Amino acid sequence: MATGTINPSGDGTTTDWECSAGTNNAALVDDGVQQPTNPPTDTFVSSDVADVVDEYHMTTLVVASVSQVVVWVSLIDTQGRSNEVDVSIYVNGGWAADVAVTAPAAQGWDSATFNGAWTQADLDALQVRLTCQSSGPVIKVYEVTGVVTYEEASGFVPYDFSGDLRGGINALSGGLS
Repeated sequence: MATGTINPSGDGTTTDWECSAGTNNAALVDDGVQQPTNPPTDTFVSSDVADVVDEYHMTTLVVASVSQVVVWVSLIDTQGRSNEVDVSIYVNGGWAADVAVTAPAAQGWDSATFNGAWTQADLDALQVRLTCQSSGPVIKVYEVTGVVTYEEASGFVPYDFSGDLRGGINALSGGLS
């Protein structure tokens, strides 16, 4: 088994959390930071209303199958009440059951783990949904990222095809013309 990282690649259908700047919610929670490092606090989405939803399309990996997705969220409860945010993933044609993550009083990370048996198509369509469960205190989300446990695709040979393709094809084919 191998692991790989996925990140928000765009807004999903619902983007109701408030943006700290601009209108692209997914861009505000994708600073390219992985836990345990805390991301910058100048870009975020926030909510102080229960049942407000944000959804994010995610990047993908090349896999034979997926057995686990762990969604990591860097967040804070600005009033220190340790309120929760529900996390779900869209996989296998529907939303998985919500898993609660706790927003700490100081910026920190919490995770939601989803186990299953999924395909490349499932991973390609994967989305992450955050639902605020706080009424009153402002919850800020600074970063969303995922760690995917997967079986590597057999016969997959990584190659950088950005240059001259003839050299790459010859290398992969044993020098055939």
